[in-house]
Amino acid sequence: MSRLGIARLLFALVLLPGVARAETPECEQRCSVNRNCSSTGVACEPLDRDCTNGATAKGLEVKCEQTCPAGTKFVYCPADAGRGDSSFVWVLLALSGVLAVGGGAVAFAALRKKA
Repeated sequence: MSRLGIARLLFALVLLPGVARAETPECEQRCSVNRNCSSTGVACEPLDRDCTNGATAKGLEVKCEQTCPAGTKFVYCPADAGRGDSSFVWVLLALSGVLAVGGGAVAFAALRKKA
């Protein structure tokens, strides 16, 4: 195959394919009980007073609004949902910082001894 043929093939492979698009689900799941809450969360329709009153009686708060072709639902979650992991993340961040500084100090000492 000649260089011109290879160049045309590469041009076709790079520029001709369209943008890949995933099929969008019928109902967007960014706001769902499974994704945002523990198993104690509830999804209620805005006009369902029994569901909304039961959710607030359990101490749940509105986390987000789920909009679907079938209708709108409010997702109720416990008040502290999603906040419990932040202390663990800070511990991991501190540990990685200590390891980075310690590794840098060891590398500096090793290089200094060689010189």
